[in-house]
Amino acid sequence: MLLSICIPTYNRPEHLRNCLNSISQQNARDFEVCISDNASKSDITKIIRPFKKKFKIKYKRNKRNLGFAMNVLKVSLMAKGKFIWFLGDDDLVNKNSLNYLINLIKKNKKINFFWINSYYLDASYLKKFSNNFDINNLPKNLKTHSPQKKR
Repeated sequence: MLLSICIPTYNRPEHLRNCLNSISQQNARDFEVCISDNASKSDITKIIRPFKKKFKIKYKRNKRNLGFAMNVLKVSLMAKGKFIWFLGDDDLVNKNSLNYLINLIKKNKKINFFWINSYYLDASYLKKFSNNFDINNLPKNLKTHSPQKKR
């Protein structure tokens, strides 16, 4: 396994659904998704179930809320990949991002840490859409969090 996508989650099932939906729209292989649920009130297994047919998912629910830092540690311990990509449960993965990252890892075997810039998308934009958010509906001019340019 090359890449583990680790997602700590707590009480945001609609965001997790969108995150998993964006991952399901990738055509990459050689990855797994690890989800550590910090004792959410809702049944996260209902959110995850349809996505298990599309890619490998490991899921664990904590018996009690451990706090954010311990939940991040728990999800990282689930990972079997050589590399870990931490995603928030409210993050979306752009089209072809997984293939891009996997190819980057394969081409740069001596590098063991990659910084991935991200775009900012206001949650109110997502609320305009029903069901799963489709990454094809992303606005054209998203701004990056970091001013760092491509190298």
